[in-house]
Amino acid sequence: MPVFARGTGLGNRLFQWSRARVYHYAYGAKFVSPFWFRFSLGHLMRGTVPADQYLGRIALAGLFRAHSGGFHPLFAPWLRLCCDVARESRGRDPSELAHRNHLLYYVDGRDDSFSRLNPYQVQLKSDLFQIVAIRHHRRIERLHIPPIGINIRLGKDFAPPPESASYKDSYDWVGWLQQTPLSWFLETLQLIRSYSGWNVPAVVVSDGSASQLRPLLQLPAVSLLAPSNAIVDLMVLSHTQLLLGSGSSTFSAWAAFLGQQPVFTAPGHPFSRLQLQPLCGQMIDQFDPRRPDSKALVAMAKAVVNQGPTPLLM
Repeated sequence: MPVFARGTGLGNRLFQWSRARVYHYAYGAKFVSPFWFRFSLGHLMRGTVPADQYLGRIALAGLFRAHSGGFHPLFAPWLRLCCDVARESRGRDPSELAHRNHLLYYVDGRDDSFSRLNPYQVQLKSDLFQIVAIRHHRRIERLHIPPIGINIRLGKDFAPPPESASYKDSYDWVGWLQQTPLSWFLETLQLIRSYSGWNVPAVVVSDGSASQLRPLLQLPAVSLLAPSNAIVDLMVLSHTQLLLGSGSSTFSAWAAFLGQQPVFTAPGHPFSRLQLQPLCGQMIDQFDPRRPDSKALVAMAKAVVNQGPTPLLM
């Protein structure tokens, strides 16, 4: 049974859910579906997201169904009463407990790493999408998803970006839990388009407002995904062919893990630090548009080969 830490968002919770699924695959134990709902007044008080987006993006309400073939979340209190409990966070290895009956194993450790998850990527992606509420799948089916996905974290739980004066010549470093400068996304997208020779359409998924994102949204063929919820945002990003992510965001990292497309972040926090492996041979790296790497540009251009008549507007 995955047990989520208080205050964690979808990106962080997916690590515990995924490890619980991996243990289920390995030992055949019954899976106990978790309560995904997250009650967090702090986000409302801080104004992290608009109030009308709170339930879907922060509280994670109505996103998922229970797994078939396991226990519904409502059985969890009964299981606690009739079973012994072991916790991942206390160093209990499930391999040592596999022979035990009537044992409830809490997957409650904090491990933001894909190292144990990479070999199960196909199965985890299938399992996750199967529990997504049907109405959200239908919404995804109605969308036309552009080749480039851009995930920009601007919420108040991320520190302001580095002072622009220090980035006159290059983007040397973006700190942990620090916003990536909007200029990085803008300059990187413009460079991709220039190198590719066409105005590659892009979709922006962000907790920021349209006014905050205006310099980027003013570019041709750049759209802001209509407000929805966290799982729709994640599925849209995972269906893109090239991802520009926020380096400190586990949400961006999960979009890259599920999508297995080339992904780039500003210098400082490449997703390789989370042990995200390129299972399809794609490039996972940091990128500085003011000191562009030719190998990265080639990988970006290959990912967004022109499949339509959209001309490059200089």
